[in-house]
Amino acid sequence: MLLKKIHKILSLAILMLVSTITCFAQNPSYNNHIKNATSKYYETALKNRNNHNYDSAQFYFKQALKQAEQDEDYYMLGRIYNGLGTLYRKTYHNRESIHYYLKSIATTKYSGNQYGKAIAENGIGNIYMGLKEYNKALFYYKESIKYGLENNNNYHLEVNYGTIGDAYLKLNVPDSAEFYLWKSLQLASKRKSTIAEGICYQLLGEVKEQQGLFNEAYKYYSKALDLQRIENDKRYLSYALIHLGNLCEKIGKFKEGEEMLLEGKPLSIELNSLEDIIMAYEALYNIYFSTGKYKLACEELAMVNAWKDSLFNIESVSALNDMEFKYQTERKEQQIELLTAENKIRSQRMMLFIIISIVLVLAIIGGILDFFRRKKRNSEQQLMLKQQLLRMQMNPHFLFNALGSIQNYMYRNETKKAAGYLNNFASLTRAILEHTTQEYISLEDEIKSLRNYIILEQMRTNHSFDYQIIYSEDSDIEFIEIPPMLIQPFVENAIKHGLRNLKYQGLLHISFEEENDALFVYVTDNGHGIQQNSNTQKGHRSMSMQIFNKRQKILSRQLKKNIYFSIENQQDLNPQKTGTKVKIQIPIKL
Repeated sequence: MLLKKIHKILSLAILMLVSTITCFAQNPSYNNHIKNATSKYYETALKNRNNHNYDSAQFYFKQALKQAEQDEDYYMLGRIYNGLGTLYRKTYHNRESIHYYLKSIATTKYSGNQYGKAIAENGIGNIYMGLKEYNKALFYYKESIKYGLENNNNYHLEVNYGTIGDAYLKLNVPDSAEFYLWKSLQLASKRKSTIAEGICYQLLGEVKEQQGLFNEAYKYYSKALDLQRIENDKRYLSYALIHLGNLCEKIGKFKEGEEMLLEGKPLSIELNSLEDIIMAYEALYNIYFSTGKYKLACEELAMVNAWKDSLFNIESVSALNDMEFKYQTERKEQQIELLTAENKIRSQRMMLFIIISIVLVLAIIGGILDFFRRKKRNSEQQLMLKQQLLRMQMNPHFLFNALGSIQNYMYRNETKKAAGYLNNFASLTRAILEHTTQEYISLEDEIKSLRNYIILEQMRTNHSFDYQIIYSEDSDIEFIEIPPMLIQPFVENAIKHGLRNLKYQGLLHISFEEENDALFVYVTDNGHGIQQNSNTQKGHRSMSMQIFNKRQKILSRQLKKNIYFSIENQQDLNPQKTGTKVKIQIPIKL
């Protein structure tokens, strides 16, 4: 049943690719039709999000996501993931937000949309700014800005210069903050964006206030306020009014400060911006107290305390959410000990419950282990089933990488090349489906599968390496039978790691020798060698070798003959050579 499902899925995948190639070749507007169908939902979602209609925005983003997933439109998927990331960030759902930003980054290898990746990195930086993790925010901002520098995208540079400057401001590094904010301001001025210029002047004012240069801060705040009055955006206008009013109180311009604060305070209350509200009430209290208006000062002080209580409650809830978020994303172990008399009793009860649960779980596990011990481990039927499952586990490991590479050719409208490589892919897929049901295949069929696989990897790496497959003309490769797909993991490691990023043309050499009822296979490359790549390859090699080792044990028990392999650096034998040599000994079925 499982084999039939896998066969059906792969057949549908091939049909889909063939259909897509045909549509690209016969109807160039097909891809535009897909994007337009998805874009309708996407644009509607953006409009609702910008108008703060977040529920409607979420609905249309999900509709766009469903359509893009159905059409496998990776470019639009990246944009939709970013849209959802920003939506959830604006509604303070940090965990969901970072989830979609990371998914957007993951689609880059299929869509090639580096700008979408940069937007996601900026979004993650904004999340960490909200969490007051300013150094982590800086890391993501600086990753994001690389796109703007490499592609000379001034708007992207303007945004990231501004966010980097804000992060340095929060870290109390005013010189660096001022440097980046001026760079952002220069680009905003060229773009003639009044609101962006106002934000830059506002932050520059905060830098000067942080340095104690109040007169310079006053000039920047005043410039920011003039610009924000033009745009009349309540959020930025309120921010500018209250910060300027607060500064006026510090430098003794009480009348002007009172005017600014009385104008900005209702806007901040309407926007529920608690920090600005408290700043406004505190500044008014200081102004009224300094000017002898003690009754008004008392009223403002009472409001300060009331709003601080509200802020404390919100910050307490936010702090708990932030701790949970950090735990989920960074996997940090955090322990909170409760030392009061009441929760000691609760803790003891919980500990007793945990101990009982552990005992029960161990008893169940012991029973399960005892049940499996009674099974006949060396049953021929179990061995065959395990081999089939392991081969199914291995097959998708490289098949879907090939699908992704073929799709890239389609996205570039290179349909002839895509169709040619699709033939190789279809042949390889057909062989794997057939081999999954067989315990042994001919060496001739194994070589054909390897050749198709290597051709697909050459396509993926832009023919950065050549290959040779050598066997004796006297060998009856059509009659030599071996277990299928034992050689492929070693060939994959040689291509993806030994021959990766070479400054010269790589060479993969595979040879077969028959001796005393055993087949000796040599997989050699002229790449980096083991030592140079041990750190970077460890995870991938262990995954491939884990699958091979499982099959090795099962086949050795079944054949009652061992399967060996060894790996060595060619440079250890000959200093003039580079690369790795793998030797595999496989028993031949008699």
